Amino acid sequence: MIEIFSRKIGNRRYSFCFFHTKGELQLEPVT
Repeated sequence: MIEIFSRKIGNRRYSFCFFHTKGELQLEPVT
């Protein structure tokens, strides 16, 4: 299962992708 959601931090927006199968958290800056 993969959960993808966006959160606005300060003046920048980041896209969080969490892979439950691998247990890895990836952070990608969205411009």
